[in-house]
Amino acid sequence: LGAALSFIKKIGFGTIQKHDRELSTYALKVLRAVPNLALLGSTEAYDRIPVFSFTIAGIHAHDIATLLDREGIAVRAGHHCAQILHESVSLNASVRASLCMYNTVSEIDRLVSALIAIEKKFQ
Repeated sequence: LGAALSFIKKIGFGTIQKHDRELSTYALKVLRAVPNLALLGSTEAYDRIPVFSFTIAGIHAHDIATLLDREGIAVRAGHHCAQILHESVSLNASVRASLCMYNTVSEIDRLVSALIAIEKKFQ
């Protein structure tokens, strides 16, 4: 915890918030390019943190996560401690990409390119 607090203090919380907002804005823009992707949650950067849960129609979340892992892209798939919420919107699982201070726009581009390829593979 001490190391994490030192890291935040060194960089500055405002800098981290600005970076998060920029990543969120960019990710929301480019994720639209993925065919059949349904983003869960707000589509406004000011109304969210850079954590994106989504589904792609016709592809199970665990299949997406496995294929992304093969590309060296780390995501999570499942209920994300929100099984009741998933059930209430008739989803068996979703994929979650979590970004932070150490992530870059180019990593978001890699994610989107990989998602487009995955969606194309399942057409």
